[in-house]
Amino acid sequence: TARPSTPSLGSIEPTYGTNDIGVAEILSPSFPISAGQQDLIVRVQNYGSNNISTADISYILNSGTPVVQNLPSALGQCQSINIQFTGSNQINVNPGSNTLRVFTSNPNGGTDANTSNDEINIGICTPLNGTYSIGAGGDFASINAAVNAINCGGVSGPVVFNVLAGTY
Repeated sequence: TARPSTPSLGSIEPTYGTNDIGVAEILSPSFPISAGQQDLIVRVQNYGSNNISTADISYILNSGTPVVQNLPSALGQCQSINIQFTGSNQINVNPGSNTLRVFTSNPNGGTDANTSNDEINIGICTPLNGTYSIGAGGDFASINAAVNAINCGGVSGPVVFNVLAGTY
């Protein structure tokens, strides 16, 4: 169908059907990432033409149990809100490599008109610092795994790799 009026340059317009909420970005944690308990802050946006009064915002860290929060207030067309998972809902980042999936569901208690913007999946890694062993039974199974850890999280201090006896 044709647009009823010409949009303003730079404006955000709803592009999909009635109920469409999605994850716009993950704001925190941000690099460099520390291991341990910390708040997760995500921005969700109403991409649809209906006001969204209820929705679920969830995350799963490392294939764990989903942590779910309800949308705290209604979102009008094109509005966004930052959602903070804090207290008992914080993420607990493991040292090394982690996977984080943040997603929305059930806008206005129904089906989302556009599921392509419902989730963000990212890898988050803590920086290396200290002495690590490489090989069977070590901190890293292979030299490639150690290099991948550096590429993902960087370093936050001196790093020493001890290569265990074996064939590489």
